[in-house]
This record gives sequence, C-alpha cells and structure tokens, in this order.
Amino acid sequence: MVPHYRRISDLAHAHGVDVLWLDCDGNIEELVPLWLDAGINCMFPLEVGTWGADPVRYRKQYGKDLLIMGGFSKHILAESKEAIEAEVIRLAPGRGRRLHRLLRSPRAAHCPA
Repeated sequence: MVPHYRRISDLAHAHGVDVLWLDCDGNIEELVPLWLDAGINCMFPLEVGTWGADPVRYRKQYGKDLLIMGGFSKHILAESKEAIEAEVIRLAPGRGRRLHRLLRSPRAAHCPA
C-alpha cells in the first residue's frame, strides 16, 4: 500500500499540493504511521468510535505532521450544551475557547440552546 500512495503523494507534492487526505473509517491506529510515511497527511473523518480514537492523543503523538478532520464524538451531541462546549475546548485549545465565547455572545442568542 505504501509504495502506491507514495507515488501519488510524490506527484502531488511536486505540483505544490501540501495536504493529501484519505477517507478513513474505523480504527486507524496501526495505519496512521504507514499513511504518514506514504505522504498522506490528513485523515478524514477521524472516527472516535468504541476503540477510543482520540485526536488530542494523535496530535501529541504525531504533532503537526498529522492533520485531522473530524474527531468529534457524535454521541456527545445528546449531552448538555456545557458538555459539548467542554469537548470543543478539549479538542481545540485556544480556538475552542474562542468558539465558546462566540456561542455565549449576544449574537448567538438567536440560536436555539
């Protein structure tokens, strides 16, 4: 798998493409290092699932070499607004706090709770 992806990623990089994403469902724990080695640097969607994929842990492990789209458990949407906001802040420190302030702003008052 890696040599085939590497040929494609080398060609894309040669033409200025910096982000190569792969549709990945399920537990990708053992595949991430292979994909990164092959030049694939963005995983979409990062499913949390019962296997406990954690984008925060992946960020600590792979740094900014790994770009992540997803990583938000849809099950948390059944919880309280506070739980959802806490998860956004956990997933995006700094940026999540700005979103939290935006959600609390008077402009967001028209949005249903």
